[in-house]
Order: sequence, then structure tokens, then C-alpha cells
Amino acid sequence: MKLKIISGFIVLCIIQKTAYTQQFNEIIKLDASDSSSLGEFGTQSDISGNFAIVGAWGENKDEDGNNPMDYAGAAYIFERNDSGNWSEVQKLVASDRAAEDRFGYSVGISGNYVVVGTPLEAEDTL
Repeated sequence: MKLKIISGFIVLCIIQKTAYTQQFNEIIKLDASDSSSLGEFGTQSDISGNFAIVGAWGENKDEDGNNPMDYAGAAYIFERNDSGNWSEVQKLVASDRAAEDRFGYSVGISGNYVVVGTPLEAEDTL
């Protein structure tokens, strides 16, 4: 009796694996215009329509590529054009950026709205 149950389970796993196997091909590789090896670009991303947001919580430069602060973080907005090509349209940094904040640790986008998480931001907002 035990042998039948085990055999049935193994067959079920094999059928599920082959039934849901899909082949994906890379169509484009995105990178930040000012990427760095420690920027952690892409650990979080989201897409909505023709826009995508990509977090880079280890990024240290501001939106102009100046004022380095270790792990202040950033997020990048990309747009897909009519030809299907993606391009960076804006780099976002926190208005009160500080070292070790990790802005961009989590990101989300929906329509015209984006949210960017900053888990180690320590200043009060009140």
C-alpha cells in the first residue's frame, strides 16, 4: 500500500513539472546610466504598462551623479517606447537622503504612482 502512494506522488510531480515548464528568452538587459558595482541595481523591480521602476539601494550618488553617500540608495524609472525599447527617463533619490538609508530597497509602480521603500531612514516625519 505504501509503495502505491509513493509511486503516485512521484508521477504527479513529474507531470506537474513538465506541464508547467516554460522557456523564456532574454529580450533586453537594462542597466542604470550611472551604475556601480556596489549599487545593488535590480534587487527589486516592478512594471506597470510602459513604465518600470528598478531599485538600487546601494547607490551612493545623487540624481546629478554628485554628493556621494554610502548606501543612500536610488530608484530608476524606465519607459518602453512604441518599438518596445526601454530607456531610462529618471533617477529618483530621497529628498532627505542620508548615508545608510537604502532608498530603493523596495519599489512598486502602478499607473502614474511609484512607491520607494527606505528601511533604514531614521528621521521623524512629524
